[in-house]
Amino acid sequence: MKIRLRSILLTSILIAGLGFNFAPPAFAITAQEQARCDRINARIDNHIARFDAAKERHFTRYHSVKDRIKARLDRLDSKGYNTQQARIDLKTFDDKIKHTERNYAIVIDKLNTAKTFTCGQSQGQFKQAIKDAKAQLDIVRADVTDMKNYWHDTLKVDIQNLRAQKGNITPVASSSASPTTTQ
Repeated sequence: MKIRLRSILLTSILIAGLGFNFAPPAFAITAQEQARCDRINARIDNHIARFDAAKERHFTRYHSVKDRIKARLDRLDSKGYNTQQARIDLKTFDDKIKHTERNYAIVIDKLNTAKTFTCGQSQGQFKQAIKDAKAQLDIVRADVTDMKNYWHDTLKVDIQNLRAQKGNITPVASSSASPTTTQ
């Protein structure tokens, strides 16, 4: 028993004297933490892919609406309608679309920034980046609501006002018509 106690004591002194440290270093992460980090990065990648797909779909629709209104205004302008106010409002609508696109790109950029932080080592920077991305997404949602309201409350009203001009329009003479002479 003395020998066993002495060998345990000697081993522990030897290990302590050589500086062995069996605790994992501060920068190493466990397999469980690494799996968690991989899941988080996969979720962020899924969000970015969904946002990119939705961005393409939504902004294609908004640009299509803008182009259809512009084509209609061109037709009505050629018939002699006063489309000046509707064109000004259409320009504002186009600016709102561009503003929303920029904000949407910022959301995706903030999510990509969140992915760059070292998992488990960011001291709250990752969490703050995700909060910033969510706040920016709220701004995008407000921009989209603003565009929809602008369409409904302004552009739609402009088109209805153009319909009201229907009885007051004098036809524009075609440049290809030849003048007739009476004899």
